[in-house]
Amino acid sequence: MLQRAAGNQAVGQLVGVQRDARADADRSARLTAAIAGDDLERAGTILQAGDQPWIMGRLQNMSLDQLRLLDDAMRRGRQFNTLAYRLLAAVVTLKAQAAGRPAATAKPGAAYGTIHGEIEKITPGKIRPAGANKTASMRFGISFTPDPAVVKSTLIEFIQVARVVSTTNSAPDPVGVQVPNNAGANGANRQSADHSRIDRLTGQRHGWYGTDNNSVPLPTLRPWTPGAKQPAYMRDTPSRSVPNVDFHFETAAVSRQGPDAGTVYATIVWGFTIDAQMQVIPEEPVYYNKESKDFDLGVAFWNAESANSGGAQSPLPDTLR
Repeated sequence: MLQRAAGNQAVGQLVGVQRDARADADRSARLTAAIAGDDLERAGTILQAGDQPWIMGRLQNMSLDQLRLLDDAMRRGRQFNTLAYRLLAAVVTLKAQAAGRPAATAKPGAAYGTIHGEIEKITPGKIRPAGANKTASMRFGISFTPDPAVVKSTLIEFIQVARVVSTTNSAPDPVGVQVPNNAGANGANRQSADHSRIDRLTGQRHGWYGTDNNSVPLPTLRPWTPGAKQPAYMRDTPSRSVPNVDFHFETAAVSRQGPDAGTVYATIVWGFTIDAQMQVIPEEPVYYNKESKDFDLGVAFWNAESANSGGAQSPLPDTLR
């Protein structure tokens, strides 16, 4: 009886090991397919189903660039409060150090330098029943200091995607999903279904934010060029004289010229809401390594509009990287 019991236990353990091995192999295959298909949010979900040794094994087989993009996807998918994400953050740091990079470069948005966003001024508005409302606004500044060890650019500027919508009114999209009504002042012909579009200063032909029609920087922009003693910098001051408006921006520091042309060095997502009383409620800025798919869609729509503009609008790089 003792021999039979011991034998049955051993067989049970063997079957369990075989079952675990099959599950790991299936999970690994699905993870590989998700990564190959650039579905990194799904890859993050698959990672969460594994145990620590399996997760570590998969992460260690990924390149540092892949890990940074996975970091972006998991944070955008709100998968950051997980074992998989904590292990990912640790592996990114280890791989960055193994590549001879300082530990600080493992932080989101820090692969090529330092990006920083800051509220510079908030101006509350005011409801005036008897006349025009007092305008509410928020001035936000963004700087990017390139790391000379990895950046090969002769000109760094910014591209920005904006989404300005109502917080109280919505309408169904083509498939019936309710989408907040557009409250943007321009870009109606280059908007995505959720009203996102490449932002530009009014009347300017370039999608590089803050440049005039001759590519000369306006006061809202300070480009970076080799030898500059200050970082690249831009500011934006969105405003409205009506309540219940939400402003959402994704701003990318991008190489405009040089060997790195078209390279996105870092992005920042920021914004604010003007509430029913015309008060400004800021959002906490979030940093990413690369632009989102919605950002790329905005560039594609901008370029499609440029192609039909008869030269009145200049295209952006077809492929950001």
